[in-house]
Amino acid sequence: MKTKILVIVMILFFGCRKDDFSPVGNYEKRAVAFAVLDNRMGNQIIKVQSLYPDKDNISLLEKRITNLKVNLSDGNNNFPFRDTIIQGSENFSYFTSGNFNINRGSKYWLTISGDDIPTATSEIITPRAQDITLYYASDKIQLKYSKYSSVKGFLHHYYVEFYIREGNKIIQNYRVEIPSELRIINDGKDTIRIYPALTKENNHIFSYSSLFTELEKYKPEAINRKLVVKRTIATVLSLDYNLYNYVSTVRGFSDPVSVRLDQINYSNIANGYGVFGAVAIDSVIEKIPAFLVQGFGFESE
Repeated sequence: MKTKILVIVMILFFGCRKDDFSPVGNYEKRAVAFAVLDNRMGNQIIKVQSLYPDKDNISLLEKRITNLKVNLSDGNNNFPFRDTIIQGSENFSYFTSGNFNINRGSKYWLTISGDDIPTATSEIITPRAQDITLYYASDKIQLKYSKYSSVKGFLHHYYVEFYIREGNKIIQNYRVEIPSELRIINDGKDTIRIYPALTKENNHIFSYSSLFTELEKYKPEAINRKLVVKRTIATVLSLDYNLYNYVSTVRGFSDPVSVRLDQINYSNIANGYGVFGAVAIDSVIEKIPAFLVQGFGFESE
């Protein structure tokens, strides 16, 4: 009986509150940045918030951070970023590096300064280069790679390139991604394709059934046309600790029953907010063993 009374009192207490809740916290003039070093891009971009929402009757002019400067250093060299004007980006400043080659497995320091704000700093170690190996076992395809201390998570993909041939003439080229799992629903009428998600594991398994099912969709009906498998491409995206933590935190709030507090989701920038991380891609290109391709009823180049 005591428990029932307590529950009723709690419902009345929270249900009768009329205080307005605002998701906006106290105004604080600091740099907010999003910077991800990516070896897929020769021109690195760092996004810095330079204008805050109007609150507490503070004028927009007072809120804008002026004389913003962004610098990247590897300890031996400095790489100043230049401010770039992008249409429709009044609240943000985009700083670009020009041509900049990221050294794998190296440490970088980020510095952001401006008028009336504390200098924001952060440091990361970029992911080291990966050696990717594909194993073709009797019942599966296994993708394996290394897990280094500076890397926390991976995202990988497995593609197959093939073409339709009629005699000696190539009719059309294709490149398709192979799902890691196929789920049959609605009494076999529909198929759900599940692709690899962000993971901490440094290996992944693809089934031959998924590979065969995807190729079978493109098998020509005409007897004089053949599907010829050219090669496979396996890619691995390595995420450093900071980018992995940021992505995991943001995705955590997609859960409809989670409780979101009025606080920053994830930040690794001292005297500022935001994320400074790194991602790097590695790939391996090779042929599927001919006996497997022919076993599926296709041709191998």
